[in-house]
Amino acid sequence: MATDINGKELKHNDLAIYGNKLNEMTFPKFSSIEMNLFWAVASQISNQDRRGGIYDYQEITFTFKELATLTGLKSRSANRLAKYLKEIMDKLDKAALISETDVKGQPYKFYKFNIFPGFEADAETKKLTVQINPKALPYLTKLTENFTVYDLEKFFGLKSKYSKTLYRIISQYPKFGWVTQDREKLCELLGVPKSYRSSKHFNLFTSRILDPAVEELKPIFKGLKYELITEKKGKGRPTITAIKFTFQRFKPPYTSLTQKKELKEKDADAKNSNDSSKIFKPKIKSDRKKKSNNKNNKSQNQPNESNGLNLLQDFMK
Repeated sequence: MATDINGKELKHNDLAIYGNKLNEMTFPKFSSIEMNLFWAVASQISNQDRRGGIYDYQEITFTFKELATLTGLKSRSANRLAKYLKEIMDKLDKAALISETDVKGQPYKFYKFNIFPGFEADAETKKLTVQINPKALPYLTKLTENFTVYDLEKFFGLKSKYSKTLYRIISQYPKFGWVTQDREKLCELLGVPKSYRSSKHFNLFTSRILDPAVEELKPIFKGLKYELITEKKGKGRPTITAIKFTFQRFKPPYTSLTQKKELKEKDADAKNSNDSSKIFKPKIKSDRKKKSNNKNNKSQNQPNESNGLNLLQDFMK
């Protein structure tokens, strides 16, 4: 179980939840396991207690055992694991969030920062402590809209690093059923080798990277397929400008951070109801169920305007 700087155990998250802006991050030369480590750390920051701990000190600590369980790291000695973590942390220095505002008539703005600026791996205590950039907290905590959510177990289960990135991109658009990515932007996000990006060798990108990634994701996203968007200029051959992915619309694990608590409460109520039904007569049980259904029907006819996620919540109904 991850802990804060005071040693307080943090709630374990089975879902990755973060601001959509983080989907624009690139992970140059990252392996599948290294991606697992980054998102394992990021996911455990979300939805924690906002009083003290992780919010005051911006640190989170994992045991080596937990990291191995979360990320699929192979069994190795504490010394070897600590040295391997150092190699990964050196790569994480290059994984930065970049934002640029270049709009005509407006002042130019640019910023770049690392999500996790500091690490400490100790083979003696068998723990990894990660520092969290305060500027990153708005993208990892207190999220009510414009966020991505997905199942960590499914993410960790994917073998290809390209599949993992595409999984995150698609998970951002559950209610649309499609997403179009600029060709160069997609290649950058996926970390495609430069030799595959040219029009002359683009078939290598589709056959060796895109096709296998889509095939691996088909069991998760029903009906997933892609098409190449082309544009013809002059008398030359059409140029591939974008890739459009289509899939069946799906329900994300939940639509807001508060809904997770509501779902747990409903599960608890249902369990209690099933346990208590043993001491009631069938007729009484049926009446209670009918009243509950009527109440649910009334609530479904009333739009929820409490958290600014009306469109997504309407879709979930």
